[in-house]
Amino acid sequence: MSKAETSTKESGVPWLGDVPAHWVVERIKTVIVRSENGAWGDDEQGDEHDVYCYRAADFDSARMIIRADKLVKRHIEPDVFRKKAVRPHHLLIEKSGGGENVPVGRVVRSLLSEPAVFSNFLGLIEVDGQHADSNFFRYLFWHLYDRRVPWRSIKQTTGLQNLDTSSYFAEQIALPPIQEQHAIATFLDERTARIDGLIARKKRLVELLKEKRQALITRAVTRGLNPHAKLKPSGVPWLGEVPEGWAVKDLKYMIGSMEQGWSPQCDNYPAEEGEWGVLKAGCVNGTSLNETENKRLPDHEQPIPALEIKPGDILMSRANTVDLVGSCGYVEKVRPRLILCDKLYRFHALAGVSDGRYLVHFLRSRSGRSYMEQNTSGASDSMQNIGQDTVRNILMPCPPIKEQEMIVAYITEQTTRIDALITKVEQAVLRLQEYRSALISAAVTGKVRIV
Repeated sequence: MSKAETSTKESGVPWLGDVPAHWVVERIKTVIVRSENGAWGDDEQGDEHDVYCYRAADFDSARMIIRADKLVKRHIEPDVFRKKAVRPHHLLIEKSGGGENVPVGRVVRSLLSEPAVFSNFLGLIEVDGQHADSNFFRYLFWHLYDRRVPWRSIKQTTGLQNLDTSSYFAEQIALPPIQEQHAIATFLDERTARIDGLIARKKRLVELLKEKRQALITRAVTRGLNPHAKLKPSGVPWLGEVPEGWAVKDLKYMIGSMEQGWSPQCDNYPAEEGEWGVLKAGCVNGTSLNETENKRLPDHEQPIPALEIKPGDILMSRANTVDLVGSCGYVEKVRPRLILCDKLYRFHALAGVSDGRYLVHFLRSRSGRSYMEQNTSGASDSMQNIGQDTVRNILMPCPPIKEQEMIVAYITEQTTRIDALITKVEQAVLRLQEYRSALISAAVTGKVRIV
């Protein structure tokens, strides 16, 4: 691969710039021979008419393919299947749905051999095989989406985004001869597969580092720092053994009172410095308080100063998904004028008895999370609740206060190193993703010479 040395011409398309002189500038629709809306069949019935039905949720947008891990089957009548069946050369485009950070317009293809149709939120695209290589167009559509080209064709009269495909397919592109399309697509298949492999390995390393971090914290808050300490049964099955010099207490004997906040109707954006904001439940989803997870308190609402967040507060999500309910964070420092919401609990460590940071480390440990996930209630995994009494009655190890402080210092030192390494690997992933994006864009717009 090298920078294009062939002569170029003005494309006449502002975002496209110069293109190779032998490429043809035309509208997308000139090479589309079929555009079909999807179908959503009846529930699975367990017979030969049940087929996989691809959804936007099955899109692996980064690799531009359908994921096979969570496919669902639907009952599709034979005449519908004949019309809507997805073939290997077909592309699928997300036409309806989307979200704030994932607008419609994503395009993928299926690499699966199983018979399948596609949902009514998707559209099927078939290109003219004599003049257009569908695999090249898969990369081209990815580039267009990355450049936000289809976004001006999004209509949103309700909360649902809809892609006006007539408008989108009227966009102009630069198209090389069919053999060059084949060569570019083959080149990108090989290069992106190599990059994707590197990305996957680095993401796996991040997962392993996070597991190491969690294991380190769990061991420190349940076994202490002395690997030779004598252990005794805690009397709690999910906690196991603890050092002999430790007590095992209900959390309520280690904290003061517990309260929850207030959730008025707020503006749908964060408060600026100097403005009052109400925290969202997701502010403690991570390992520390995320101040940006708040909504601005409208000017006509009077704040409740008693609910303002202060350093030393322990915040816990009381209502969230099954893997996040009970998430908590210790407030080291916080900007002024942030208010506790009613989806959060607030409590404090008892001076001389417990260290608030130690409590949070335990509650976020594997042992603490195991208790939380087994003692929540709710109609679905997407919204679980945990009551105050359930939280206050958590049995947890209670080392002497000085030992708690030593454990906190050790965890801080060790996790700081691990977090720095995680950040370094995640930055490498971002660089690889940016390189991948730039490579695709350069190849499908003729900015590099492939053949």
